[in-house]
Amino acid sequence: MMYGKRDIKVSLKELSEYLNENYFGDGETLIKGVAGINEAAKGDITFAVKPKYIKSLSISKASAVIISPEVKVEDVKVPYIVSKNPYYAFARLLEFFFPPIKVKGTAHPGAHISKGSSIGKNAQIYPGAFIAENATVGENCVIYPGCFVGENATIGENSWLYSNVTLRENCVVGSGCIIHSGTVIGADGYGFVKHNGSYYKIPQIGNVVIEDNVEIGANVTCDRATIGSTRIGRGTKIDNLVHIAHNVQVGKNVLIVAQVGISGSVDIGDDVTIAGQSGIVGHISIGAGSVIAARSVVTSDIKPKSFVSGFPAKPHTEEMKIKAATRKLPAIVKEINEIKKRLNMAHPGKNRDED
Repeated sequence: MMYGKRDIKVSLKELSEYLNENYFGDGETLIKGVAGINEAAKGDITFAVKPKYIKSLSISKASAVIISPEVKVEDVKVPYIVSKNPYYAFARLLEFFFPPIKVKGTAHPGAHISKGSSIGKNAQIYPGAFIAENATVGENCVIYPGCFVGENATIGENSWLYSNVTLRENCVVGSGCIIHSGTVIGADGYGFVKHNGSYYKIPQIGNVVIEDNVEIGANVTCDRATIGSTRIGRGTKIDNLVHIAHNVQVGKNVLIVAQVGISGSVDIGDDVTIAGQSGIVGHISIGAGSVIAARSVVTSDIKPKSFVSGFPAKPHTEEMKIKAATRKLPAIVKEINEIKKRLNMAHPGKNRDED
């Protein structure tokens, strides 16, 4: 999405009503924008979700602040709004002061739109985009320069494809999706069979289905299925530089952080979080509600609502105990060597290293 700045001033009371939250202090304080604590100027509202931010707030020029219930209100010297979810409130204020720019709803003459394709009402197609035969672009979509939409591909309404996104043939993008620059949806899966000493390519005849309200970061690769569909569930958010292999099934509202690699035919349940630089081997299941810590390597099935870390990934508490014990190894080795030394002194001629 692209956003524009609203030239507007509203009272803190009006903002609290917009957020459906309570305000404290001077409700007539005028707010013209929203900013971080250190960048805020007079007329801005900022947010302080943790007590540690109060020190910064004391020297901030912000006229008001959103705080969480855990912040001591006696430490807040400006009018404030209390929210149980201050990040959500902050996001809504950003939308209030910086609303999305409405699309112009035209197909530029410099775009290539093939015969037989379907372009929805008010869709914006920029020059240099290529829409192949029998492709469908929904209403209010935005397709930036350099995008390729392959044959029989479908994009639902209100979706945005930033520059140089590739959506290969027969793949599906739902409504309300955002796909950032350089991402490839529907590249061939990594499928080969060895025959007579060389590798024979397995045809990848499936597709990728991305459900509604999915956001995919820059330079992500999501491979098409060998047969059937690689699927990304509704509401899932994928960071930059993620690889999703063929026939992977990602559930709803999954978070996948940067540099994650997911091997083929993995089944990921709803509400899973996969932290950065983690890897998942093929043909396993990740139970719903699980958390995979950063730089973990998952090699076997994970039960629902698990928290795992390490290589190979194991329950996080167990991994922490192993790391704690590992840190003690130098001291343990030193102690063993001292015991050997004392034993050798008590029994000369006996080589303890041979025991």
